[in-house]
Amino acid sequence: MFEALKAAWDSMTPEQRKRKVDGLNAFAYYRSFCEARGYIKVDPIKLKIVVYKNVPEVQKLFRALKDADFGGFKISYIKNKKIK
Repeated sequence: MFEALKAAWDSMTPEQRKRKVDGLNAFAYYRSFCEARGYIKVDPIKLKIVVYKNVPEVQKLFRALKDADFGGFKISYIKNKKIK
């Protein structure tokens, strides 16, 4: 399994690697920020993101996922959820 990941990493150009690393760092930042504020809930087992409040930071989180080319997340929106 790790050999396949290493081969994929080695096949990337330095620009692609930098974009992926920067995207994953941005995802980690916005994920923790949005979860702490109660805007989203991430279930890593089911690869699911539940959006309680669609704010600009949540949109930046989705942009970071797209920039990192990190897919597979199911996104669902819940309306009328009170934020604590």
